[in-house]
Amino acid sequence: MIYPSITNISGHYEDKIIEAKKLNIKEICLFLTTYNLEKRKRLYKLLKKASFKRYPLIHLRHDMELWELDFLANELPSVLFNIHPLTEYSFPNYYLKYKERIYIENAFIHPPHHIEKRGFSKEYAGLCLDFTHFEDDRLVSPKENPCFISLFKQFKIGCGHIGPIMDKPFYNRQARIFSYESHLFTKLSQFNYLKNLPKKYFPEIIALEVENSLEEQLEAIRYLHQIIPFTFEHKNYQR
Repeated sequence: MIYPSITNISGHYEDKIIEAKKLNIKEICLFLTTYNLEKRKRLYKLLKKASFKRYPLIHLRHDMELWELDFLANELPSVLFNIHPLTEYSFPNYYLKYKERIYIENAFIHPPHHIEKRGFSKEYAGLCLDFTHFEDDRLVSPKENPCFISLFKQFKIGCGHIGPIMDKPFYNRQARIFSYESHLFTKLSQFNYLKNLPKKYFPEIIALEVENSLEEQLEAIRYLHQIIPFTFEHKNYQR
């Protein structure tokens, strides 16, 4: 299934929690990567009071304290975690406490040669496939694409992220490169790149990683379930 998300670039998580209640969304994914500790503490308090029944996928930071991991794993009804590669950020060994639930994302691996040196440790559960990163890398560096595909042979794809791909490249100020990937979609056709990907690439839990409103996210999810080459049944998902 593809799930809506509370993402972190815009930082308006209070608005998203209120909107989720209005839309009766019971399952939602979380992206915590730009929130500092104080912001995370405020968010945790709100989530304790929220009416979400399940958090299928939570994007961790590299500098979380052990009590945070314990809280997310045990006090929130979370399922899986993902995190950026170990070579981009170093994080403490206590992350291994939840190694069977943590998947490493295909991010920050330019160039993608020597994958085994790029932070994809087999100590953890496997790969979190960010489809937008994967497509952007294919468009920007097509000769290197086979190196990324080799990841899929070495690691289990346990979860994923989906975002839009723009029609033309633009300057990504955060990454300081020209890219096609974005965290804000303006039309549903920006997800059409997913149509031709093999079914085996799609894991059962996928988070929609966009800054759009939850109402717009639900519209995108309905569209995605029509165009991507798989179908999963999930009785608890509220559309």
